[in-house]
Amino acid sequence: MPTARKKRAAPEATVASPSLEPEPEGPPSKRLRGPAAATATAERPPVPLLSVQQYVSVVNELLKMEAAAPFVEPLDYVAYGLPDYPKIVKHPMDLGTIQSKLGFGSYQRGEDVLKDVRRLG
Repeated sequence: MPTARKKRAAPEATVASPSLEPEPEGPPSKRLRGPAAATATAERPPVPLLSVQQYVSVVNELLKMEAAAPFVEPLDYVAYGLPDYPKIVKHPMDLGTIQSKLGFGSYQRGEDVLKDVRRLG
């Protein structure tokens, strides 16, 4: 005679601690960590579109900021030993390039300037 199997008890539901964040979705290389993770999920207010001339003063003010120093010139990926940089970053951008494009009149609309500014980071 076959013996009757005992049923396992269902595991008790565990309540997640409120301090624990849910596991982010996507591959590890696409997950944000640290302060960037909090700002990525938070609702951001819409950025008002400015004219190209207004962006000239915005970019000039950004260039004066000490925190903008890493974004003033294009990254020298060879010097930093990052041979895959051009494969990963399809459209590199820096504030110096944006300032030059503004000076040459390369931007037709404020949206185009904003698009390049968003490529910074």
